[in-house]
Amino acid sequence: MTIPNIRAFLDTAAIQTMTGDAESASSTNSAFSSLISEVLSNNASTSTLTNYLGAIPSLVNASTSSTSSSATTLLNALSSSSASTYMPPSLYTVLSEQASKTETTAAAKTTEAAPSYKGSVVFTGQLEGANKYSAIIEKAAKEYDLDPKLIAAIMKQESNFSSSVKSYAGATGLMQLMPGTAKYVGVKNSLDPEQNIMGGAKYLRMMLDQFGGDVTTALAAYNAGPGNVKKYGGVPPFKETQNYVVKVNNYYKS
Repeated sequence: MTIPNIRAFLDTAAIQTMTGDAESASSTNSAFSSLISEVLSNNASTSTLTNYLGAIPSLVNASTSSTSSSATTLLNALSSSSASTYMPPSLYTVLSEQASKTETTAAAKTTEAAPSYKGSVVFTGQLEGANKYSAIIEKAAKEYDLDPKLIAAIMKQESNFSSSVKSYAGATGLMQLMPGTAKYVGVKNSLDPEQNIMGGAKYLRMMLDQFGGDVTTALAAYNAGPGNVKKYGGVPPFKETQNYVVKVNNYYKS
């Protein structure tokens, strides 16, 4: 294989794989066009060069099916593959730069695509974390005739506004719905913020209705179950539930 042929192969395969830009392959100033001279100047053996060239087709296939960027795929493969024992500095530099740009762009798109749940209600102090979900809280408060701040106070105590938290007992999400409770209120995915908040608010309304609208008793029922509240005629003598009621009420009244 002649030097021009090798250059053409590298330019076409590598550049098209990395950027999809066929026109770049004709540039004599590209980093890939200097690859052969770098190989020769570094006294790379013929077998080394052959191994490198032989790895390109498989990298092309890998990059086209990969969900990560082609540049990242090529960089990782060329750095670790046993089929590649030499990577010219110019190749490493251009791949690293391209991979970095791709990851930055992807991160920006992810941020832009993140759903926004912010509404008109503004929470302050210890409940400030609820602002991220204020639109859902407003919707739930309106749907179930609740004070938005009470919903936020429960979220603060239950999950500290983390939608992915799961307790050792199996309670999941922002309002820590147990599997049975989630099913009872029609929640199919407790990790979904809207489903979780709407489900938790629905259950809270049920507890308020069941115990005459008394917030403290309803909170105790939310935590320990309505059966225990009925059994003990009020807040059960469980340290966890008693602490829970005090803390939620403090958040609510702050």
